[in-house]
Amino acid sequence: MSNKNYPLVSVIIPTFNRGFVVFNSIESVLNQSYKNIQCIVVDDGSTDDTVTKIRPYLDRIEYYYQPNQGQGSARNLGLNYAKGEFIATLDSDDEWFPDFISNHLEQMLANDLTLTFSNYDVNNAEHGRMSQIQRMKPYLDPNNINQWHIIEGSVFRDLIVPGVIIPSSGVLKRRSALTYGWDTQVKVADDWMLQLEIAMIQPIKVGFTFEKNWKKGHFGDNISLSDISEKKRLGKHFSDVHTDLLHIIHVFGGRLNGNERFFLKRKLVNLKLEWLIWRTKKRKPILFGFPEFYRKLTFIGICYLVYALMYRMVQTVFHKKIKLKVSK
Repeated sequence: MSNKNYPLVSVIIPTFNRGFVVFNSIESVLNQSYKNIQCIVVDDGSTDDTVTKIRPYLDRIEYYYQPNQGQGSARNLGLNYAKGEFIATLDSDDEWFPDFISNHLEQMLANDLTLTFSNYDVNNAEHGRMSQIQRMKPYLDPNNINQWHIIEGSVFRDLIVPGVIIPSSGVLKRRSALTYGWDTQVKVADDWMLQLEIAMIQPIKVGFTFEKNWKKGHFGDNISLSDISEKKRLGKHFSDVHTDLLHIIHVFGGRLNGNERFFLKRKLVNLKLEWLIWRTKKRKPILFGFPEFYRKLTFIGICYLVYALMYRMVQTVFHKKIKLKVSK
């Protein structure tokens, strides 16, 4: 893809205490086949050797430092300095393949798209790890799964409400679609929050492919969790996701239809059940002398059965809705 007369793409890399790996992300941006790129690294208050590892690249990137405020704030700082018509964010433990921007931008320009996303490689999995792969199947050509597929905004909304489809590192979007930037009150679901906002506030067209265009890292989903011990990580994750879900339901409540609101509330109940099960497993009770544990276990079992019935009902409604749109 020739760079002549093609627009500037601004890439934002937020990082926190990932000096041991952030240089791989930077190099993957600088080694893109498409060269009209502004690479912005935002250091969210790192206390390790991040600055030392980044120093060799300072003549080719823009580096900004702020006291630790979280991933959303770091991305927003990068957005303030971004000059490109198109915006991408790359987590500091992820890497793009050389044609990532070229492949995405070609589709954006050819089809007048608002947002594109692509699959990623992890442990050489057969189809990568695109979240909730079942939701995408109605839109795939089984004879050419890796081709680009175009969907309307209403379909993208149906796909994104149940949960984020792809992490932010696999997404390219128009700057004009970022009305408010990232919500700094969100702890771990800022990608989902932003994509919901894009889907709900404007008519859009979206492109996606199952072809793998990047590689997912394995050092946590959010830079704000990087300094938490593994023992406490899962407990904090449950707490953060619970808080994020309540915030999302509050922010989008007036714009959600009945099915969407029900789905998100069911997701909240499911999260609470998962947390109870996790807490129960952590306690490792002895076989005898713990009647309270068995009462809780019975309660969890009943709740799970109710949840399973609710899930089947919601799944049936969504599948009918998707099939109806595909048939049209």
